[in-house]
Amino acid sequence: MDIRQLEYFLAVVEHQGVNRAAQHLHVAQASLSQGIRQLERELKLSLFHRTGRNLVLNPAGQLLVEPARKVLGDLVAAQDIMRGARELQVGSVTIGTMPEMSSEAVAAWSASFTSLYSEIRIELLEFPGARELCDEVLAGHCELGFTTFPVPTENLERVELGDQRLLLVMPPGTATPDAPFELRRLEGVPLVVSNSAPRENDIVASMLRRESVIHWSGRRCRTGTRR
Repeated sequence: MDIRQLEYFLAVVEHQGVNRAAQHLHVAQASLSQGIRQLERELKLSLFHRTGRNLVLNPAGQLLVEPARKVLGDLVAAQDIMRGARELQVGSVTIGTMPEMSSEAVAAWSASFTSLYSEIRIELLEFPGARELCDEVLAGHCELGFTTFPVPTENLERVELGDQRLLLVMPPGTATPDAPFELRRLEGVPLVVSNSAPRENDIVASMLRRESVIHWSGRRCRTGTRR
């Protein structure tokens, strides 16, 4: 039994005859009749009473009508869903991100995407580092990922979206100049960093080393806790 046979069967039922059914489907009458006979052979049942050129459903044929309509209806629904997915109208997209990625950047991109494709569901997965994120994209578990440069693989397409700002938070009353803050002013100042953003910490450490401000020990402190 295949979809074409069921389509022929329902056309005969709905148009009350082979001739009108063949005209509706734009197929040869002989091809339609052959399809009906093949369906009956596969089911090992007669589906119609044959009186001359007329076909009238018998009890077995009546039992097949609703299941056949359901199969064809499900097929049409599946085709519509796939068409929507192909045209980015429905479905879901899985996006990888990392703790140090700005939530503002990811949220802005997600909002822009949702405004264009409102029926696409976005799922965010967080990974501890860029290597893990890139591996998941390469494996097909994520459609895309947000990370910082450099990307640890040459096998992915990369698009630079912009710069991410790093904020320095200081105690109330600390004198801050109107001009850009010089990193040398941080010499001797205890720093608190986040355990959840190792790559961002490495970037900060590299910046401070270039300015000969500190020798980074690699120790991590949870933001907000005292040591």
